[in-house]
Amino acid sequence: MKDFWKNYNIYDAIKNIVDSWEEIKQSTMKGVWNKLCPHFCSDFLKVTERDIAETREAVVDSGNALQLDITEDDVIEKQLRETEEHEERELRKFTTKELAEAVRLIEAGLAKIEKQDSNLEPFTVQ
Repeated sequence: MKDFWKNYNIYDAIKNIVDSWEEIKQSTMKGVWNKLCPHFCSDFLKVTERDIAETREAVVDSGNALQLDITEDDVIEKQLRETEEHEERELRKFTTKELAEAVRLIEAGLAKIEKQDSNLEPFTVQ
């Protein structure tokens, strides 16, 4: 056990924190913050069916006031379509390696431009 603590350093501690942090689910964080600071958390989870129906009705009324001739079914259909599209769309996760490569390429491109003319003020793309 002593050998472990002798060899354990700040770098190892940071790696442990990073690994642990990546395992925390978003739902866990929301739950914790809800208990710690409920006054800072949004109440969107407390939306009732009545609230949803009233909002749909308001959307229909607004649309019809603009002579769009929409129904509540149109609003529901649009909402379902948006939800499906959102669920289908996968969020892209960038790795540090990918971002570093992108920055390197940008810097290389800027260096190439600078090589053509180090005075960049009058530089125009032709």
